[in-house]
Amino acid sequence: MLVAMAVLGGAAWATWRLLSDPHSSAAQTVRDRGRAVLYECEACGAVGETRIPFAQSFPIACPDCGEVKAMTAFRCADCRKIIKAEQKQYYKCRH
Repeated sequence: MLVAMAVLGGAAWATWRLLSDPHSSAAQTVRDRGRAVLYECEACGAVGETRIPFAQSFPIACPDCGEVKAMTAFRCADCRKIIKAEQKQYYKCRH
């Protein structure tokens, strides 16, 4: 049991060191990939998933039409469709 915990702890430490070093190729690869986000475009109605840099904020350029009107979205837990996120206290899926 102690050996397994030591191995897991060592693996976690090695991963942390590798990704926290700003000059490591693994950390650069993660930064280059960016973060996966869901979007809904207010201009053309396109919905989907794309990757954007970690520092970028919404609205983003729509991958379909190119307009900078793609807003953050989420996936409905019931119907699994992508829905534009809105600032509401309670939100009911429109699907």
